[in-house]
Amino acid sequence: ADAALAKFVRRVVLALFDAGAVPVTTSRGTAYEYIALHRYGHEREVIIESIMGEWEASAKDDEYLFSVWFALPSEAVGNLNP
Repeated sequence: ADAALAKFVRRVVLALFDAGAVPVTTSRGTAYEYIALHRYGHEREVIIESIMGEWEASAKDDEYLFSVWFALPSEAVGNLNP
């Protein structure tokens, strides 16, 4: 079951990237709704592996699945370029 869940999560993250989404966080105190996160890296596969590694290290806590947010690039997202 763990392998199937990991495969599913990876496919979801891949689908988000294929749609053009980027990892973000809230941006309280700025002019943006979200701020793009670059802590996961800058290349697609590196970002995906970083997110998956963080998720796997979290002992698959149910709430972790919702702690990495994604957004499509727009005027509402700041810090898009590293």
